[in-house]
Amino acid sequence: GRLRPDAVPQRSAIVRIVGDRPTGKPQATPRLELLSRRATLEQANYDGPLWIDRLVVDGVPGTQPHRGFGAEMTQMIEARRAWLVRHDLGRFRDDGRFELRHSAVTELRRREVARLGAGIEQESGLRHIPVAQGAPVRGIVERTIETPDGRYLAITSGREIRLVPWSKTLERSRGREIAGTMGVKQLLIGRQRGRSALER
Repeated sequence: GRLRPDAVPQRSAIVRIVGDRPTGKPQATPRLELLSRRATLEQANYDGPLWIDRLVVDGVPGTQPHRGFGAEMTQMIEARRAWLVRHDLGRFRDDGRFELRHSAVTELRRREVARLGAGIEQESGLRHIPVAQGAPVRGIVERTIETPDGRYLAITSGREIRLVPWSKTLERSRGREIAGTMGVKQLLIGRQRGRSALER
């Protein structure tokens, strides 16, 4: 199919074609998923989750590892593996294959949110409250915070601020008060909470 003009990623962006909706259900027309708005070698040392973490185990299928884009990707993957090993988040097995620690992605996400939250506290004087799965969240949807792997939305309530994964639903509520419950991957509000309960 054809992409809408507003769906065409910028040059140097890393994308992949996926055939399922974010909920996991199949869809007739494949879509492009944006993995990173800009790929740079320096990202390999980022203390947080990265799009390239999906590739450190198996590499990039269908590319030539010693030429052009394949060579660049191989270099980034090797640099990221080295960083993960240094931080005890991954290791090379005896057979030479690389594997992530079981809790690596969760730990990287926790570090990223803690660092972003500390920066917001210093900048605004608000108290950052980490959001655990199942926790209720109520407040005004404020600004977007960009990261190499995605985006967060800041939600303020009084003198407290919480960071939750960005979603189109929340973006449409910018400047308004919302109430929801933190799900596995996103904040569930309104009818989303009902659907989540039915699917369990």
